[in-house]
Amino acid sequence: MAYRNGLNHFGRRRSRPFRESVWTLIGHLLGTAGIFVTLFGIAWGLSWLVAGLDSLHSFQPEILSIITKIEVWLIYADAAVCGLVMLIGTVRFCLELIEVRHHA
Repeated sequence: MAYRNGLNHFGRRRSRPFRESVWTLIGHLLGTAGIFVTLFGIAWGLSWLVAGLDSLHSFQPEILSIITKIEVWLIYADAAVCGLVMLIGTVRFCLELIEVRHHA
């Protein structure tokens, strides 16, 4: 019955199998790719929309500069969020590997 609570018969937390850790890492990588594509798509769509609106009616240079800065900061935010998600996934994967080796 202790196995159902995630504990082994010694009362310690049961470690994940290696295969499950790899699938978790792959899930993190796919999640990171999804986040990157979504935020990059928003920045690209904003750029495309602004270019289209600017061709219809020219923006003032100050306004265009602010919009361009927002686009660039969206890309920076995208890189930061994806980097953080990848870092967390990698650390988690490494900790699970260490735990699997330690208990093996």
